[in-house]
Amino acid sequence: MSVRERQKKETQKKILKTGRVMFSEKGYQETTISEIADHSGIAEGTIYNYFDSKGEILINIFSDLYFREDYKFNEIEKTSEVKEEIVYFLDFYFKPLKKIDDSLLREIFSLRFKHQGKWDFSAFEDMDSGIFEELESYLVKLQKKKKISGDLNLDKWTDVLYAVCHYNYRIYLMNPEKTFKEFFEELSEKAEYLIESILI
Repeated sequence: MSVRERQKKETQKKILKTGRVMFSEKGYQETTISEIADHSGIAEGTIYNYFDSKGEILINIFSDLYFREDYKFNEIEKTSEVKEEIVYFLDFYFKPLKKIDDSLLREIFSLRFKHQGKWDFSAFEDMDSGIFEELESYLVKLQKKKKISGDLNLDKWTDVLYAVCHYNYRIYLMNPEKTFKEFFEELSEKAEYLIESILI
């Protein structure tokens, strides 16, 4: 990496770090690009060389904070263990979101649905689809081993589980009084119902 490329990367990191602090402390709506520039010691015009808008800064903050690793599935000996393993899987992917301020998550969620077509949200969609493709591949293996129903369309089942996760997470974000623990308990109950009534 050249010195120029390294400097550009450091400048970008500085903008994102300052933006995250200000969005968390002051609020996304109340923070301006001009204030991010002042607090980071970077000219406002320079910020626009890296990001088109305040919304794009927020989206990149989320992408940096939510580092996705692949879940390591356990070997299933009994059909009864499938339910527990899928709940562990969901917990693994939702847990990192706890370290991101809820107010920022609400803004990201809002931006994603208000500005489709304005910004590139493909990273979010790729992340979502990648996670559930991972689950589907695992279920295919279980189906071959006859640990789950052999007649089930796994593509449709994972789509339904995804919709349930998405809906419950949206309710959680739109209700400031709901805790993460309450959200995940409700999600787990619904996931367990889908598993018990359809999958096994």
